[in-house]
Amino acid sequence: MKVQSANRPLSDSNRLLAAIIDSSDDAVISKTIDGVITTWNRGAERIFGYSADEMVGQPIALLAAAGHEDEMPALLQRLRRGERVDHFETVRRHKDGSDVLVSLTVSPIYDDSGEIAGASKIARDITAARRAADALKLAELRLQEQHRELLHAARLGELGQMAATLAHELNQPLSGIANYLNAGQRLLAADDPNSRAKLAEALQRASDQVRRAAEIGRRLRSYAKPTEGQMQPESMAEMLEEAAALAAVDAGQRGVPVELFTSGEPDVVL
Repeated sequence: MKVQSANRPLSDSNRLLAAIIDSSDDAVISKTIDGVITTWNRGAERIFGYSADEMVGQPIALLAAAGHEDEMPALLQRLRRGERVDHFETVRRHKDGSDVLVSLTVSPIYDDSGEIAGASKIARDITAARRAADALKLAELRLQEQHRELLHAARLGELGQMAATLAHELNQPLSGIANYLNAGQRLLAADDPNSRAKLAEALQRASDQVRRAAEIGRRLRSYAKPTEGQMQPESMAEMLEEAAALAAVDAGQRGVPVELFTSGEPDVVL
């Protein structure tokens, strides 16, 4: 570490302190109250690229990066007021012209009379840490984007599944309505007075299927709400009778008999 007052003999403790400062990975710099550099350690050489011979006696403003020229005068004003600056993140200029991200800690130096004579500055290179943080943030953003895409794909899959379910659910009552109405048309065309009871039954069953289709629509609307479905007791025999009645219309037209046998025992399920 080059010290401007190098002609002054150093005590053993001062030599030890100078050796510690010189071996630091951080830039340890001292300057006058006017911003003239008085000491420059090896850490400063590594971070900023300038040797001690190049920088001692030069204004600290040589390190100012484009767009940050006003920071150094402001920091000097704070030092003149005796203020300490802790972990001030900013940009400084390397000898090759590149930007260096640094975290600065600047403290006033007092002379024997208690007056502020200069400042000591510790600059830590946080370029790699900032790049790593930026890369991590970018990775998190990409992960969130992928998560949104997966959710979107899942919603599309759920939508397709719901559409298939809806088509399957509605196809049954709609087919039943069509079959019952077709049967009613045939009964009307027969113009048989004995067919009126059968016609009334066919129309009633068609009306039942209309209500069933409406109930399916109501259930689907309820599924869209953020609530859980409710369990309710249902008779297996009644559900089978509904299914058999629906199948019997089309099966009867094709000459296929449909018979339903139940045990008669309690068959209520949830």
